[in-house]
Amino acid sequence: PKKVGALYNEWCKKNMRVSSAKSMDELCAPLVRKVEQKMAWVPPDTEVTPEIACESLEKLKERFPEYVAVAEAQMKSAGSEEAKKKEHLDKAKKLKKRLDEEVRKMAQAWGKSFVDDLGKTVRDVSLEVLGTASAEGPRDALAKSLEDAARMNVRGVETKLLQKLDEAVGTWASKAAREAAKAAEL
Repeated sequence: PKKVGALYNEWCKKNMRVSSAKSMDELCAPLVRKVEQKMAWVPPDTEVTPEIACESLEKLKERFPEYVAVAEAQMKSAGSEEAKKKEHLDKAKKLKKRLDEEVRKMAQAWGKSFVDDLGKTVRDVSLEVLGTASAEGPRDALAKSLEDAARMNVRGVETKLLQKLDEAVGTWASKAAREAAKAAEL
């Protein structure tokens, strides 16, 4: 029964004739998933024939009544694993949302402070170097130009941080899931 899904996928890709923009893998995946779900109700030592593979779930339960309790226990176990995965995914989403808010706040506060400090420094240095005899308009234009460039760069830094945050939370989630699976095995 474990090999039936792969065999069915191979057969489906060779024999399905559909004009679609989707790949054969995408078209066959739901059918393969359905067959694999049905094969969970067939004992592992059973030689699976095409007739067995094509039977409905109810008929498989009638054909293998002694295996129904085992299959139901496996389904519950898989359901609890799925629940753990979903719980883990929900935690990752919650963590990402919260960190996203915090990173945005921090980047905006840092960005405003950086732009203000830069503008003040440029104005002070240009006044010091050029003296009071130089026109204030061009000095302000210089400072404004650098402030605008800094604002754009700060937004870029914020965007990159948020992208990195997505990646980092994804890495955390996969490592945490592996650790939880190892702990469950022990």
